Amino acid sequence: MPSSAATVVAALLTSLGLGLLAAAPAEAAPAAGPTRPGPLTVATVTQQGAVVDFGRSRGAGRLTYRIKAGGKTVATTRRTSRVAVPLACGRTYRVTAVAVDRRGRRSAASPGARLRTPACLDRTAPTAPATLSATSRTGSEVRLTWPAAGDRVGVTGYLVYRDGVVLGGSATRSYVARNLRPSTTYTFAVRARDRAGNLSRPVTLRTTSGRPEQATGDVRAYVLTSDGESFTDAQRHYRQLDRVFPTFFEVSRAGDVTGTGRPALTTWFQDRGVKVLPRFHSEDPGAIEALVADPAARAHGAATIAAIVRDGGYDGASLDLEMNMPATGVGDLTKMQRWQRLRDGYSAFVEEITALVHADGGLVSVAVSPNWCTRTDPQTRAVLYCTDSASASTVRPRAYLFDYARLGAVVDELWVMSWGLHWSTSESGPVADARWLAAVTDYFHDLLEDRPDVTAELTLGTNLYAMDWSETVVRTDRIAWPGTPFPTAPACPVPSRTARARTSYEGTPGAGTLVVEWVCLSRAATTREYDGVLAVLGQFTSHVFDTDSAENVMTAADPSVPGAQRVLWYVDDRTIQRRAALAADRGWNLGFWRLGREDQTIWNLAELQGSKP
Repeated sequence: MPSSAATVVAALLTSLGLGLLAAAPAEAAPAAGPTRPGPLTVATVTQQGAVVDFGRSRGAGRLTYRIKAGGKTVATTRRTSRVAVPLACGRTYRVTAVAVDRRGRRSAASPGARLRTPACLDRTAPTAPATLSATSRTGSEVRLTWPAAGDRVGVTGYLVYRDGVVLGGSATRSYVARNLRPSTTYTFAVRARDRAGNLSRPVTLRTTSGRPEQATGDVRAYVLTSDGESFTDAQRHYRQLDRVFPTFFEVSRAGDVTGTGRPALTTWFQDRGVKVLPRFHSEDPGAIEALVADPAARAHGAATIAAIVRDGGYDGASLDLEMNMPATGVGDLTKMQRWQRLRDGYSAFVEEITALVHADGGLVSVAVSPNWCTRTDPQTRAVLYCTDSASASTVRPRAYLFDYARLGAVVDELWVMSWGLHWSTSESGPVADARWLAAVTDYFHDLLEDRPDVTAELTLGTNLYAMDWSETVVRTDRIAWPGTPFPTAPACPVPSRTARARTSYEGTPGAGTLVVEWVCLSRAATTREYDGVLAVLGQFTSHVFDTDSAENVMTAADPSVPGAQRVLWYVDDRTIQRRAALAADRGWNLGFWRLGREDQTIWNLAELQGSKP
């Protein structure tokens, strides 16, 4: 064919090819390959190589990492830490890591590190220790020992490995491997190292850590993530616990959850037979109402909580949503209709959570505010306790959120928060008077007398903290009672405070004199733990154990407020013994808010020694 014709044909073919390509649909852009690994750092360097670490890459599927030194691949691994890299002695290298996915796509090289291996001097490795033995085991530690290794120059130490990862070095012939899981099998290895950095072949041992003593107790307790002593205290007394409620999570109005768990502590307790039910908490009235009144938010919140319990390996969930009921209606709802919507919405929320958590084999505990029946003695104006759960005196805004019977029908525990009879802005008094606790338990038994399935789930939650008030008696009235109008309260020195009446009787009730002390707070109470109480004991002039309330009371003049008296109520082992005996008598479980700084002698009480097999 003449060259001119060939040129024409070639041009025609090219034109046709281009036309076909242009007409073809565009191919989809390939998925992105792995991301660049994080910076590479060098842990150790010897004549024979180095141990390096680098940041994990992100990519589809399982990734392989190629370690490059001097432009060549010198190691392939799936690990990102303690990676052994073989190198020649006496050379300088730049070492990087490249991620490769299953489709062979490579990432960019990680930020690298420069290193120089020691000069090529002693190339003879030490002999390996003859044996490796475990001389003692606990649930979290194994002590390893071995005989001396030999070397023509001199052994300088030993490297200890667990499952191929370097734990550390030892200059002696023993090492304690810590932070182990109980009843778990590990492979340990030891290699001798000489002055030139030569390593012997490893001597290995496959052994199992010990099984710790299991918990046999019945106590349920909250532990605070904000106080390290709280977890330490729970670990110290774990044998007497049945379950712990770590304060890990907060719940929002949209049903979202914030907070972070602590997996190592969770498994620590579970390995010892203590169940872990993290707390999901809110005391924001607006958030709670928005959450429980909206079916979509409830469903999202329930699914979120159940997923956290499942994915975190927890034994269940502890729900702690608390609020005073609103004082008004909203929209077209009256106050009581609004209350009922909140009450029904919260019950539905708990039911949704429980169904999901139970489906995964978990437990659900719900913290509920206490309720009780009261009446006023007409002769003395003293507050007396009664057992009628239908009394008008039991309609308490703090407790109305909780439909005890409906909740108890689905959950595994109703934790009754039995504290707060006196609080930071009330007049001083016992935080959980023993007589009041009896009234609380009486209320529940009267309300649920036909529901033994629910009463078996009740826990008497009790405080371990103290409260330290400063208050002033601004006026004292003495009147004949009954028969004389009750006096009008005086104003407090601080306008935002309200005077509260404290009454006592002189003589025979009904024929003597009623003494009315009008008390104003000089300052709101300070919350103290037991160790904080011990720190201020010397500041008080009177110290009495009040047998009626089963709490201690200390008083002294308050030097910071002229005419004021400082009053501190606190619990000790005698208090807890009374409360534990009450719980046992009623068939309730006993729970503590919260562990960390309580009177440590309570753990010696026979009532807290547990009964689980």
